[in-house]
Amino acid sequence: MANEKVATIKLYPADPSKYKSNPPAYTGPATVNGDQNFRASAWKQEDKSGNTHLSVSVQAKMESTAPSGGYQKNDLEELDDKIPF
Repeated sequence: MANEKVATIKLYPADPSKYKSNPPAYTGPATVNGDQNFRASAWKQEDKSGNTHLSVSVQAKMESTAPSGGYQKNDLEELDDKIPF
């Protein structure tokens, strides 16, 4: 029986400073059924007998919510309410 989804992942050591909590040991690009718009993360987990395994998660890449030109600073001179609450 063939798999419905075929995933190919490349894992590289992750930078723990980029994560708020529970940083993965490895991260990298993933391809699912030819679609390259995925990321993979892997965590090292030890079982009861002391063997270390990788737990891997593959997710679609998140799109940036920032506008392409970046955010613009508000012009305080044009605001009607110049006195804060």
